Amino acid sequence: RRWMAAAGFRRRKWGGWVTATLLVATLAVATARVAARRPHPDLARAQVLEEWEPYSEDVDSQVTASGMPDPLDQDASISHRYDKWLETYKRNPNVKVLPWSYTGDPDTWPDMWSTLRPSFGQCDTDTTAGSSSPIDIPVGRAEQQCYGPSYPVVSGPAWSQTPATLNEFVDRSVVFDVQHCSQKCKICEVVCEESPTIEATIEHPLLSIDRVLVHTPSEHKLDGESMGLELQFMHQASTFGGPKLIPPRPMLGIAVLFEDMGPNFRESPPWALSMAQKMSEVGSDPTEVVAGMTFEDLVAQIRPIMGDYYMYWGSQTFPPCYQGVQWMIPTTTLKVSSGVIGAFKGKQGENIRPSFALGSRPLTKWRAEAPDHWTYRGPRGEDWWGNSPGHQSCGTTAQCESHPNQALRDRCLADQQRQSPIDIYTNECMPNVDIRPCVAPVGIRPIEFEVGESNNEVMKVYVNDCDCYPCTNVFNGYALGLKVPGGPSMSYQGSEFTVTDITFHTPTEHAFDGVTMALEVQFHMVYASGNGGGKKLKLAILFEAGEQSPAWVHQMAMVADDADGTPTPLVPDFFFKDISLAIHPLLSLYFFYEGSETTPPCSADGVTWLVLKTVFQVTREDLALLQAAQVGDNVRAIQPLNGRRLSVAGTIQFDGAGY
Repeated sequence: RRWMAAAGFRRRKWGGWVTATLLVATLAVATARVAARRPHPDLARAQVLEEWEPYSEDVDSQVTASGMPDPLDQDASISHRYDKWLETYKRNPNVKVLPWSYTGDPDTWPDMWSTLRPSFGQCDTDTTAGSSSPIDIPVGRAEQQCYGPSYPVVSGPAWSQTPATLNEFVDRSVVFDVQHCSQKCKICEVVCEESPTIEATIEHPLLSIDRVLVHTPSEHKLDGESMGLELQFMHQASTFGGPKLIPPRPMLGIAVLFEDMGPNFRESPPWALSMAQKMSEVGSDPTEVVAGMTFEDLVAQIRPIMGDYYMYWGSQTFPPCYQGVQWMIPTTTLKVSSGVIGAFKGKQGENIRPSFALGSRPLTKWRAEAPDHWTYRGPRGEDWWGNSPGHQSCGTTAQCESHPNQALRDRCLADQQRQSPIDIYTNECMPNVDIRPCVAPVGIRPIEFEVGESNNEVMKVYVNDCDCYPCTNVFNGYALGLKVPGGPSMSYQGSEFTVTDITFHTPTEHAFDGVTMALEVQFHMVYASGNGGGKKLKLAILFEAGEQSPAWVHQMAMVADDADGTPTPLVPDFFFKDISLAIHPLLSLYFFYEGSETTPPCSADGVTWLVLKTVFQVTREDLALLQAAQVGDNVRAIQPLNGRRLSVAGTIQFDGAGY
């Protein structure tokens, strides 16, 4: 059992002598291969292992069936001890072992790393290629995601600010040491200085940066193109004051790529110029080569580009090639001169591991939530809208005061008196009858659609605010919609308005006599021509749950689940006339009032609402499909009428004069 443990096997219940015999044979072949390897030509670089720990029940008892120490997170010293034991067990003192390298002896190249030590098994590209780093990033495959207050991941990679100084040394790569960890003896506690951290997210705990490595050229590529230089910021779980693992087991790597701008480039980062000038002083022992240089000096140009980045899961790019490393690569590359790159390359050579294919791994492209991004619920829900610059009309009187001049403040206050949606009272005013509130009838005022060129191009389905996938975020501004091509229009009071979009809202935004219904469909139109006034016209149709849906609503429900942020013709032969013909007979019966947009910026400048008096029906099955695509209610709360005139067209009782 001890002999099998020395070969890297764990305590397991093996099924009989046959299995044991196979294991012995496998080990014999592997041993023969290692014995056949020719000696390393550079004995001066060979590592000498001076101590080894014999097999013990104590160490073996900490190993689970997966082959990892248990519990890893709670006792890093066990992990370190176990790794060292794997490397040295049953090796005689002073036996020379081949060191890993990027160049030189082919037996030490990246494709041979896994054969150099048992603990380098994760470097075996035959078994870990699909989960290893670096990779060639296929930019076009990256799925857009967002982080911010409205999303499950609320923050991006941002380092805390600490006065951390840097020591530099070279060990196959030029390294900036940030934590300055030390250990007086093999069994002594590891002592590290406090280093910058990255806040915990749902994907990782609080992380502290350990070191920064320089690679020339870059290890990661963008669509097959490598860059001149790459900085890798390696992070481990922050256990300041607790046990440390040397070398650290990374959980997060941030790779910043630098383009080679040629020898005449004069805007290289100051830290890079300082290091290039002092490169001859960089040795194998950590030393403050550039006096006074801090971590903040290193990242001064990097912080501004950290907002947008690619993310995938891979591995450490050098032995022991730890797996399960989260990688973030800013989408923006920085620039540096050929001279700076040459200074690093002269010290460390080409120190890159060949890149792997992404394979079936997810690749995401993250961006920060926009400052003015709004949602229906959550931290940036309706109560927050007025706090956003440019959206003060959605909020309170006090928020209007944040405008820079009085004209804008007055405009904001006026807008706040004419907000939508509203509760529409349906009781019609009558002559000589004092019934208030009541809606003023204005007689027949027909409206109608002109299809224009809309018969030449089908409508396209989309979900508003669905540009960060998957579109299942609880806090959202989702609204299933239709892009209407071809310029169909509606004539109203002497003006023509072009239909641009149709959106679906569940439940209704408007109410009749205090009652909201199941679904509201809104037609959004902009002024095209004429002298009747107004800038925007809105038509709203309310639906209650019923036995049958209109054909066009049912068609939308059937494709709702396939819609995303890109307008797509999901319904074949779906033209605007399919909707306009279905509702045309009821267009002369509607309520109307002066209102606003129901979403930020809540502008009330020339917005007229027409709300059909007739209520349509939608089946519960279709309603459920529409609601699922929108992930919750997408409605604004009812707004006060504030003395505005509410009228109804489609009666001939009287003209409403005096009301």
